[in-house]
Amino acid sequence: MRVCQEFCATIDVDSLIQLLNKPYEVTAQLGFALVRDRYNPEDPNMGLPIALANCLFAPARTQAHQWIAAAPDRILSDAGAIASLVTSQHSDTRAFARELLSSAAIGENTAKVAIGQIIAALLALKEGETEIARDIGETLLACFGQQLRKLGLGVILDLLSHPMPEIQAIGAHILLNHETPAAELPPELIESLLSSPYESVRSIGIGLFGQLPDETLMGEQRVVIVAMAVSPEISIRQAIQPIIRRLATEHPAFGTQQASEFIELLLVPERHEGVHSYLVSLLRDFPTEWMSSVTKETALQLLRAKSSAAQELGGLILNANHSSWTSEFATPEIVLLASHEILAVRQAARAMFSQRLDRIRRDPQEKLAAVRLLESKWEDTRQFALETFTNFSNEDWTPEVMISICDSIREEVRQYGRDLVTRHFQASNGEEYLVKFSEHPSADMQLFATNYLESYAVDNPDRLEQLMPYLIGILCSVNRGRVAKKRIFAFLEAEALKSEAAAKVVAEIMTRQSVTIAIGDKAAAIGTMLKIHKRYPDIPLPIQVKPVVCR
Repeated sequence: MRVCQEFCATIDVDSLIQLLNKPYEVTAQLGFALVRDRYNPEDPNMGLPIALANCLFAPARTQAHQWIAAAPDRILSDAGAIASLVTSQHSDTRAFARELLSSAAIGENTAKVAIGQIIAALLALKEGETEIARDIGETLLACFGQQLRKLGLGVILDLLSHPMPEIQAIGAHILLNHETPAAELPPELIESLLSSPYESVRSIGIGLFGQLPDETLMGEQRVVIVAMAVSPEISIRQAIQPIIRRLATEHPAFGTQQASEFIELLLVPERHEGVHSYLVSLLRDFPTEWMSSVTKETALQLLRAKSSAAQELGGLILNANHSSWTSEFATPEIVLLASHEILAVRQAARAMFSQRLDRIRRDPQEKLAAVRLLESKWEDTRQFALETFTNFSNEDWTPEVMISICDSIREEVRQYGRDLVTRHFQASNGEEYLVKFSEHPSADMQLFATNYLESYAVDNPDRLEQLMPYLIGILCSVNRGRVAKKRIFAFLEAEALKSEAAAKVVAEIMTRQSVTIAIGDKAAAIGTMLKIHKRYPDIPLPIQVKPVVCR
């Protein structure tokens, strides 16, 4: 046929278009060759470039796009041509049509007819043609938005009832931007969108739902709002969030009421993962006025909840109300809250502690409770305590409080307590420090107690007897406390030689130790017992002094 030029010249336009429409690339290629020779750009037959734009041969489509772009007005006045390009089976032609229409001025009547034909083609699509549906929908919404605002609701319902979710989403988008107010739409229409199995359609339905009058949303539809806020579908919760936030911001009474309902939901186990965290995130976005309506008991309930999200909200509420609630908490309660797992709770507790500080400094019992802050497992709370206690005066640090700090199970806290004792030491309290520290099970405190032996236990057999458990405990320790042992051996030997009463106490200590004492300490023990034996031979000791044999 290619070489039969005379015959080809006689083929009419309709036959050429038929050739281009055939589902065979070689046939379309022949049609393109014949059309290219016959096309007259000065007096074009626009049916030819439209046919080329929809044929299987890609170079033919490219040529068609160029011819149409050179004379766009001829196409833009033809509704059928517009619809043919927009609904083409070929993605490059659909993209070309969108670009062409996006900057074009189309007559109102032409646009209406074109929309009708495009939607008819859209409704005729079958399962699997999702890409075509998305492209057509994008072009419709982008290029015919003004005309779609007046589209009949019946047509929209046809789109919404189509089995393809992509086409349902197009109908939902059109409805969302429709000139008909949401309040005047049939209620079942919005409900059908909200109950759609497709996320994209539901999200648009929620957007349409949010256009209902505020009075309706806060009244008869409030139950629906709560249901969406606790939905198992993340997309539904995310879509309703800006609507709830807007209502709470513009209507504080609604925000307070909604917060109360959400708190009740936070106090029970969540039915769907992530709902508690979502509700807390939502409440954080509310104006804070609602927090003042929450009672202290409710805040504590939140703190006791198993949900970490609920506990976090409890901390936020404590922070918001700490100024008015501080007097309702005892210092031990505040100290306990300052060690809570949730940072917001610890922050609230520290704020209440600072507000209560004057009372704590005046009351010794309050101070004993307050220094427990140093025991917290959280570094931020311990650091807060250290910074706060730095401002305490010499009068604030009573022996009882400092000894309490030294009783800590944390080594760094005991060191802090020892530093306090050294810095604020009063000689009149030395005996109390010696007795209390000698009873401590930690090696570092037992060593610290030896600092007071020579000052507050010398020449005092009764005190020496009182300290026997402490002295025996250190001497019994294995592979530790070497410095403390050395000090105690020297102290006991010196005291034993001062009086018989003291020697009896030391003898008892050495007698008990002689069986179990470590080899390295035997020399010191034997030396002390020998000196006691020489000074007080009547005191029984577990040693037998043998005369030296002369040879």
